[in-house]
Amino acid sequence: MNQQPSYNEYPPRQYPQGMYAPPNVLLGYAQPSEQGKGMAITGLVIGIVSLVIAFVPLFGIIPPVLGIIFSAVGMRSVSHRGQALAGLICSLIAVFLSLLMIAVYASA
Repeated sequence: MNQQPSYNEYPPRQYPQGMYAPPNVLLGYAQPSEQGKGMAITGLVIGIVSLVIAFVPLFGIIPPVLGIIFSAVGMRSVSHRGQALAGLICSLIAVFLSLLMIAVYASA
């Protein structure tokens, strides 16, 4: 009596002499890390914080400058470009407010 293999069993693969069997990997590919992703988020956070710190006369100018730098580097990111742009805008507004506060305190 000839036994039939069950439907769940596959016949063994035959590879030509000298060829290696492909590795058993799951479907899917590792996606490369996106450049600027962390910088965009950092620029946004620093931009928001710098809006609050902008009213401190001399210390208020440092965080917005850092926010501009991080946001500009974060613009390389494709998926986080909006966050980088928001951080850049917040940082630029904070620079303007900081310079305004320095002018107000200097004239007083």
